[in-house]
Amino acid sequence: MSRLTSSRKQASCYHSGMDEDQRPTTVDALLAKSDYVAAARRAEAEGDLRRAIEILEHIWRFADALPLALKLGDAPWAIRLALDAQDVSEAQRIAETMSLERPDQIERATEVLVSRGQYEMAAQLHARAGRHQQAADLLQRCGRWLAAAEHLQQAGRLLEAGQLYERVLAEHAPSDREAAQAAYRLGRLLGRMGRHREAAKALQRAARDQECLVPALRRLCQELLALDLPLAAQEIARRLHAIDPETPLSPTAIAEQVSASEEPPPDDPDRPAVPRRFRILRILGSGSLGRVYHAHDELLGRSVALKLLSVGVGASDQEGQAWERLLRESLAAARLRHPHIVAVHELMPENGILVLEHMEGGTLADRLAREGPLPPSVVRRMALEVLAGLAEAHSHGIVHRDIKPANILFDGLGNAKLGDFGAAHLLDFGQTQTHGFVGTLSYLSPEQISGGPIGPAADFYALGATLFHALAGRAPFLGPDLVAQHLSEPPPSVCKLRPGLSSMFDAVLRRAMAKSPSERFASAHDMARAISAWPIAPVPAPPSPPTVPKPSAPDTAMPPVFLGHSPRGRIFLLQEPRVQRKILREELNAPLSPLALEQIRALAALGGPHVQRILTLSPDLQVITYEIIEGETISLAAATAEERAVLDRLWPALSPLGFPPEPERRLVRTSAGPVILLVSA
Repeated sequence: MSRLTSSRKQASCYHSGMDEDQRPTTVDALLAKSDYVAAARRAEAEGDLRRAIEILEHIWRFADALPLALKLGDAPWAIRLALDAQDVSEAQRIAETMSLERPDQIERATEVLVSRGQYEMAAQLHARAGRHQQAADLLQRCGRWLAAAEHLQQAGRLLEAGQLYERVLAEHAPSDREAAQAAYRLGRLLGRMGRHREAAKALQRAARDQECLVPALRRLCQELLALDLPLAAQEIARRLHAIDPETPLSPTAIAEQVSASEEPPPDDPDRPAVPRRFRILRILGSGSLGRVYHAHDELLGRSVALKLLSVGVGASDQEGQAWERLLRESLAAARLRHPHIVAVHELMPENGILVLEHMEGGTLADRLAREGPLPPSVVRRMALEVLAGLAEAHSHGIVHRDIKPANILFDGLGNAKLGDFGAAHLLDFGQTQTHGFVGTLSYLSPEQISGGPIGPAADFYALGATLFHALAGRAPFLGPDLVAQHLSEPPPSVCKLRPGLSSMFDAVLRRAMAKSPSERFASAHDMARAISAWPIAPVPAPPSPPTVPKPSAPDTAMPPVFLGHSPRGRIFLLQEPRVQRKILREELNAPLSPLALEQIRALAALGGPHVQRILTLSPDLQVITYEIIEGETISLAAATAEERAVLDRLWPALSPLGFPPEPERRLVRTSAGPVILLVSA
């Protein structure tokens, strides 16, 4: 029963014995007579503004109730009354003047606005309160993609912002004004993130529109200079000067004006100098070339490692050499695409930044410090995976030259990958080591110490020393004269330091660490074959005094579950015990052919937000593991037009690899968009 109905019944009871002409004097009595306006005035006179508003609302006198709500100081109620009175401009005025010191009223007001379908007004109120994510969500509901993207940028959601700009470009003709504005804003966003080539393309499209012409050309001048295209930038400067003679003819001056007009970034003195698209999470480590940070790439929605050079470019000979080594690492590693080599996602030479695959499992050095000597089977698996990566590097003429525990990293599933090609040596340069050591002395080959020619055998020596450390819990040579030991002393027996190991371990490590490169393994494949013969179970050891064993990581996982057949083998479901994550394993009927291997590597490189990721490929080329995608499985024919638009750019790369856009192609619908399945459960 409503308050008004109750009041009328009570008033009727109170005045049942009154004469018809006797004038009621209370709010309840007036309500009993249905004299609502008088009842509202009486309630207002008595100071009961809330009841007066309720009475006027009951008889749809919203405009009369509005001043009372304002007098009461209840802005959300006043907004609702203004909207019910069809006075949208008054509701807008009230929302724009609301105090931000009352978050409860802001929340109520936005709820009122949304309930009345005033999404843009609610978004503006959220934005005033600094709630840019909520503002963007509402603007998307009413199709205001450009405004939504701007607020997503403010909220740090750069990936979604870029996607909205691209959506506008896809849905509008190039001559459309909104498309030009989207292209300009996308170019501005990409430029701030250091993606200068993509930024220049977007700005060129924006410059086709007369309204966007001048601002787009000004920013394009800045991007062309960043791409080291001064002649093109000069031509843009001439065009701008022809439009406005007050514009400088110097492209550098124009770029400086654009930079000066930019809104300064938030004041965060502890944040490293990286593009704003990266959200720094923590520092992972530091070395001679700089620091490495764990970060999240908001534009592409992935976890990455950022390697930053800690010295200025060209400031001194030593710093210049550091810069050249960083670039050499970038160029060498960026050429390599292999499941057991840490991927280089992006190179930003103008900022001195490498964007690398983030390895959740840390380094071998971390693991040895935490666990001590590793189980032989774990070391064997790691060695075979690293050698698979080395074989790929050597086939491209690249020698790592700095293999050590700190440069062997593990992903979340425990797969080993070789990283940090900062000392990578290009064979066709024919260099020798004449300007000091490049590498870590505890694992350095004799030829690197003596300045001899460097080849793949140097990597086998360093890997042998690293495997020795993983099995014995210590480096093969402990000094004090490490140089002399590497040059002249044979490595100690790992079997004596760890009783129970087969003599086959010693045989492989002695050959890998032979003083002469010609006496070592001829190739990574040769060394892998020798390590594959290592027995997993230890041989009986002679009696020794009892000791308290050091706990080690478990070496087994839950049994695989057979799911069915694939065109080239069988599919199993597994759960990785380390991270409690389910994965798919495809066991092939035969090793991959060279052509099939290239296709698998190409598919692995395409793995990402919209293509199922290939996690590992076994050294014998007969086992492939894949991530499992959670969500609703659908066919391409059942995908929405928006989902198909997301995937359209992927088909040109996937089709030659055996994944054309067929109607029955299977996808998974996720909150981040559709994902193309390579295999499934």
